[in-house]
Amino acid sequence: MALQPGKSFAMTAFMLWMSGSGVHPFSIMITFYAVYNPIKSAFTVNSVFKPFSDPKADTMINAALLTAKATFVALNLVAMCGALYKMNTMGLLPNTPSDWSSFLKVPPPVQFSSGSVISAPL
Repeated sequence: MALQPGKSFAMTAFMLWMSGSGVHPFSIMITFYAVYNPIKSAFTVNSVFKPFSDPKADTMINAALLTAKATFVALNLVAMCGALYKMNTMGLLPNTPSDWSSFLKVPPPVQFSSGSVISAPL
């Protein structure tokens, strides 16, 4: 059960590769699901491992269950990093200085000029 995100990431990675690097509705949809599913899965880790938990078990079994949960979450993070890499190759992540140029403060003008009316020669 702990290795299930790794198995599903193999299929997701294949789908990400097949969708191409262009910004098209299909590739954006596949990339969105590649980011969304690991996050959703990581937040439901306790419900996934609920059948394996036993409050009367000794500490060794609980430690093994904790290791399995940590592996489950770590593989979900690996899957999400793969999706974020795909978003980076598509150009959807703002990671260059030019992506943030709209937040730069516009400096005040140093000089001022005005136009004049030029009359036609007589």
